[in-house]
Amino acid sequence: MRVTLFERFGGKCAYNAAGKEGFRRAGLVFARRLAEAIPGGAEIRYNPGGIAVSGDFTVHGDRVYVSFNADAICGLGILVRTCKGRGDYTGGPNMWFPLDALYQLDGEERLMAFVQDIHDEVEHDTA
Repeated sequence: MRVTLFERFGGKCAYNAAGKEGFRRAGLVFARRLAEAIPGGAEIRYNPGGIAVSGDFTVHGDRVYVSFNADAICGLGILVRTCKGRGDYTGGPNMWFPLDALYQLDGEERLMAFVQDIHDEVEHDTA
């Protein structure tokens, strides 16, 4: 097992400016890797939210987007949704990549494959 940004910052950003800034920096690195894994590229957005939260990242491609925060959206994991373009903010059904899978040695690679598979399914359905 390795330490992920969710283990490092989960529950440590509320009312903690240094923790929130640390998550923003580490999250941006993670978001860039996710954006590279999405065919066609993706926009990266960060909403810092208020003092009681870590802030939320969205990595938004043309057919899929990924959303995450330091608390892994209340422990549910990393949200992946299909979408119809980068202006679609509601997307398809919620699909969750579980945190325990991310904690494994190949967890990040499995997440990237999960996102690519969802993207490819949408591409196949629209072709």
